[in-house]
Amino acid sequence: MQLNERWKMIEQIAIGIVAGIVVESIAKKYRIWIYRSTSIQISNIVLVFGIAAGVVASSIENYWLMFLLMTLFGYVYELVNISFCHWWRFENDRIGVIRGNAAICVALAFVWGVLPVGIALISGWV
Repeated sequence: MQLNERWKMIEQIAIGIVAGIVVESIAKKYRIWIYRSTSIQISNIVLVFGIAAGVVASSIENYWLMFLLMTLFGYVYELVNISFCHWWRFENDRIGVIRGNAAICVALAFVWGVLPVGIALISGWV
């Protein structure tokens, strides 16, 4: 990996972390989801928004492949949380008009899929 590729990856990880801070701040303010602890929330911002989405954004050039890979990851991630880990919960088992665990997993999977594409696009503008 060339030095400029490393810097690009670091930039995209940083963009993902900023996106995570924004999303998590909004979610906390409006109680869209509630974390079991602040350390889990911080880990989610750094590891998933930052590292996972940032590495996908910097490693894959095809936007559709980025979207599909991160959508699959997001679905499994949300499903594992809802089914086993319970790192966070959704107020009244809903997000706006989306109700029920299966619907929430699918909806958030698509949001996770959009994240690395957005990171890559923003990184191209910066």
